[in-house]
This record gives sequence, structure tokens and C-alpha cells, in this order.
Amino acid sequence: MLKRYITILVIAIIVVIFAVQNVTQVSVKLWFFDVEASLSLIIILTFTLGAVLSILFSLNEIRKKNKKVGQLETKIADLKEIIALKEKRERSAGFQEDYRGKKDSEEDSSSDNRDEVKNKGKSD
Repeated sequence: MLKRYITILVIAIIVVIFAVQNVTQVSVKLWFFDVEASLSLIIILTFTLGAVLSILFSLNEIRKKNKKVGQLETKIADLKEIIALKEKRERSAGFQEDYRGKKDSEEDSSSDNRDEVKNKGKSD
């Protein structure tokens, strides 16, 4: 932020020096207009008018690019979400495989227990 203020101050000082050194009165004629002003004022106004017109003509491009950036950011967010879901599924699948392995060994022992319970129930 400080760098920005320093830059503005330096530019302002340069403009003031330019204005003080170019105080000569000049006449500018354009179609029906005839204006007399200092050379520095004419140059500064011309520069400012050119900058404003450049900004106005580039606004449409800036809007298009901002729209495209927004679309791409949305796409990135969607892709990150997809990646997160896939990673979650992979972790879940890995957990399920571990769980299935444990469950299978438990099922083997529990099926033995169930058979015993069934056989015991029949004998009673």
C-alpha cells in the first residue's frame, strides 16, 4: 500500500515539474473550437483523455475475461469436489476391504457358532 502512495507521489511531482517548465501559451484549433492554454495543460488533458478512452474501450474485454475466470474457477471447484469424492470412495473401499477381511474371519467363526446353536436347538 505504501509503495502505491509513493508511486503516486512521484508521478505527481513529475507532473508538477512538467507543468512549471512548460507554461508557454499555445493555441489549439479543432474544427469550430479555438482554445488557448498552457502547453503543459494541453498535454496533460490530452494524455488523460487518451487514458480514459482506452479504459472505456477495454471494459468489454475486461468483462469477458472476468466472466471466463469465474467459469474456470467454478470448474476448478467442481473438479476438486470430484477428486475429493473419488479419494473418499477409494479410502472407503480400502476400509471396506479391511473390514471384509475381518468380517469374513468373524463370519467363519460365527457360522460355526450358529451351526452349533442350530444343532443344539434341534437336539433339545
